[in-house]
Amino acid sequence: MPDANSDKSDWLSRLLTATLKGPLPLFILLIALVGGIIALIVTPREEEPQIIVPMADVFVAAPGLSAEQVERQIATPLEKLLYQIDGVEYVYSMSRSERCVVTVRFFVGEDRVALFALILALGLLVDDPITGSTTSSVTCAPVSIPEDAASRWQYGKSAGR
Repeated sequence: MPDANSDKSDWLSRLLTATLKGPLPLFILLIALVGGIIALIVTPREEEPQIIVPMADVFVAAPGLSAEQVERQIATPLEKLLYQIDGVEYVYSMSRSERCVVTVRFFVGEDRVALFALILALGLLVDDPITGSTTSSVTCAPVSIPEDAASRWQYGKSAGR
């Protein structure tokens, strides 16, 4: 007496045999290959583009001044001066005894070379005896960080981490 399972097995075996011996598997393989090639051509090469956030560190040396004097006489006026430049997004500073670092962060896409030249020209105003500051040396160094790292850093500062 034939089994009910053997009839299903025979039916399924016949269907698979007919399918695999026919042109359908080759057709599916060719369609998948063509679809993969089209996907490679159409898909952008970089999912998350590396947008560079232009930044500059302005180093000011002021021999003989304490950290409070450097902050009051050099860092704070320089921050205000640099923040007035078109294209500046943020200005940060750190003062120590006899020196300070002012970091200027520009908007994405700004012309770094022109802004660095302007920063150096404004930085030379710190040397001006009219402003009442001591003799100092100003240097400017470009800094670049990826946009996603900059946003994570800014988020971490605002979250109090």
